[in-house]
Amino acid sequence: MYHKNSLLSKFVESWDEVDSRIIEEFDMMVLLKAYLF
Repeated sequence: MYHKNSLLSKFVESWDEVDSRIIEEFDMMVLLKAYLF
């Protein structure tokens, strides 16, 4: 458990954003490879 105002929670929130973007990019690459190969 961590407090909403803590640095850790801010870091975790921003990392969640980055992580979901990476996952979206990865999904797109997988789809492209599935179409191409």
